[in-house]
Amino acid sequence: MGPVGTTARVRAAYAFGVLAGRSARQVSPSALQGAGIALLQMIVDDNRRTRIAGSRVAGYVFAAPIDGGPAPVRPNGLAGALVQQLNQPNDDEQEAAMEALGLLREIAVLPTLTDVYQRARSRNDGDAAAAALEALTRIGDPSTRPLVAALAGDSWGSRRDEAGLVVAYARARFLQDGSVDRLRDATDDRRLGARARAYLAELGQPVP
Repeated sequence: MGPVGTTARVRAAYAFGVLAGRSARQVSPSALQGAGIALLQMIVDDNRRTRIAGSRVAGYVFAAPIDGGPAPVRPNGLAGALVQQLNQPNDDEQEAAMEALGLLREIAVLPTLTDVYQRARSRNDGDAAAAALEALTRIGDPSTRPLVAALAGDSWGSRRDEAGLVVAYARARFLQDGSVDRLRDATDDRRLGARARAYLAELGQPVP
C-alpha cells in the first residue's frame, strides 16, 4: 500500500482487507498501525481509485466489532478524511465514504448522513439514499428511528434490489417488525445473498 503504481496499491489494499478480516481480527496491533497510516494516505491521495479503495478497506478493517469486543485503534484523522470524501463529486467515492463511516459507527456524521439521505430521496437517487441509510442503520442511533418508521409505508422499501434490502435491514434494526424474514429470504439470492448474510450477522441473527 506504499508508493507503488495505482493498480498495485489498490490490489494490495484489498488483499490486506481480506487477510485482516472485519475489525482486523487477524492482524497484530503493530501491523494494523502501519496499515492504518498507509490507508489514511490512500484516502487523501490525488487518484480517485486509490481514495475509494482506501476508504472501503479502512472502513472494513477498523469497523466497530459486532461481537462487542474492543474496537481496533484507528489512525488519527481517519474519520475526518472520510468526511472530506463526502464532498467529492463522484458517486462511487461518496458511497465508499458513507460505507466506511457507517462501519466505524461514527456518530458525529449523523446530521450529514441524514441530509444526504433526504436529498438523495428527493431526487430519486436510490444508490446514494441506500448508502446513507445503510450507514445510519449501522451507527444505530435512536434518532434515526423516525426516519426508518416513515419507510414502513413507503413503496421504495418494497423494491427487490439492494435498496430494498437496505430498507429491510433498517426496519429490522429499528422497528423489529418482521423485516428480518426478508433478509433471510435473500440469503440464497446470487446477487444479494452476501449482503443479506452480513446484515443478519450484524443484527445478531443466525446466518444460514
